[in-house]
This record gives sequence, structure tokens and C-alpha cells, in this order.
Amino acid sequence: MPAIPIQKGDDRLAAAVRAAFMGGVLKVGALVVVLAGHPIEGGEGYPTIRVVRVGDGGRSCQPNG
Repeated sequence: MPAIPIQKGDDRLAAAVRAAFMGGVLKVGALVVVLAGHPIEGGEGYPTIRVVRVGDGGRSCQPNG
């Protein structure tokens, strides 16, 4: 496992899910709510909220199905 699973240009929320997966906190198929204070997507004072399902290798997938 690489020490830092985040690469330059990665989506920060997807990278957080991948890091949690790599750390053993999340399993494939888990439904996750990810929150982040994002300067563009979230606007002033509002967090970005994303619901994802954890896919193979910790990839963030659409939560449906």
C-alpha cells in the first residue's frame, strides 16, 4: 500500500474514500456519506455532500443498485 493514496489532481472526496478503504475502514459495497468544505462546489460556509458506494479498489461509485 502506498503511503499516500492521493495523487495531484485527484478528486478530494474520492481520494478520502479510497484512503479509508486502503486503511481498512471501508469495505467494498459500503454506502458512504462524504462531507467536505469545498471552496468552489460548496460555496461559502456550505459543505459539499456526496453519497457513494465503495467499489473495487476503494473506487467511489454511484450509490444506486
